Amino acid sequence: MERLSRFILIFCVFYQSLEARKTCFNVGGIICPVFTPVDSDGVLNLNVIPQYAQYLQDQGVDGILVAGTAGEGPTVNVTDMKHLIDAWLSVSKSLNLSVIIQVGGRPLPDAQTLAAYSEEAGADAIMTIPELYYKPKTAKQLVYFMQDVARYAPETPILYYHVPSYSDVDGLDMVEFWKLATQRIPTFKGIKSAVFETSLMLQDKVMDDQKIFVANSLYLAPAVLMGFRDIIIIEINLFPTLIEEIVSNGSRGYTKTAISKYRKMRELRIVITKEGGTISSFKEAMPLVSGIDVGPIRPPETRLTTDQVIRLEERLRDADVDIVKSEFQD
Repeated sequence: MERLSRFILIFCVFYQSLEARKTCFNVGGIICPVFTPVDSDGVLNLNVIPQYAQYLQDQGVDGILVAGTAGEGPTVNVTDMKHLIDAWLSVSKSLNLSVIIQVGGRPLPDAQTLAAYSEEAGADAIMTIPELYYKPKTAKQLVYFMQDVARYAPETPILYYHVPSYSDVDGLDMVEFWKLATQRIPTFKGIKSAVFETSLMLQDKVMDDQKIFVANSLYLAPAVLMGFRDIIIIEINLFPTLIEEIVSNGSRGYTKTAISKYRKMRELRIVITKEGGTISSFKEAMPLVSGIDVGPIRPPETRLTTDQVIRLEERLRDADVDIVKSEFQD
């Protein structure tokens, strides 16, 4: 009887400790995957961040994702990442913007360091992907990886970034991953998914405050019409109001309006990316549309030429987009 009582006491202490780590996840809505601002030489430019954050808040954005795909996270070293985290958190909290920090796509020890730093700095959540060479081959291996990152930020919600086109982590049983991660990681709160089929498979597996963030603008309207409300796509940087209109109209059942605005968003994406890669083109379009200069894309990606940027501005004008900061020379 004494042994049984001792066992029950130990179990209760363990259970209470586990429960204490289950922090509430209240990040959601329209989350902007912010660009990492740099100068013309690719050096981090933190001075623009207060203006950038204010712009997003003024446009009704609910939060930001730092160092995701749009933010070229894996190209940012640990020291610069810490500066980036501090800069965004210092301005976002006063503006009531939620902050998610993407710490992965780098050696595991670095991801762990950044996870711990993000928690100490006060991030609302962290997100991660595996390093870009050694990759999980099974759902269990992916959960082990997530556990290795999560334990360095035990009080902070953690999300997985499912983007096979970049991470090359593909062919895993994502339903098994979701179930195992939910069971084994108290702070696991969901995924950002660029694969619509995966989002659909997991939609009925969501528990409590877990969430699935739509991360592919190609499926934005279908996703909203099927009940998804949490969005992280690059277009939010330039056209936050348009994205909000797609989500709000779709969620209220105004299907025709939602689809019409969705088509406009897709047309604008084609206009922007006609002569370059997605991130490089959107970064160059950012000052034209918003007046905020986030600088060019970093190597190894190729930045647009001056002539390409001028033609980009012309195409945006032809698409009836207001130009705030012109690249044309007098």
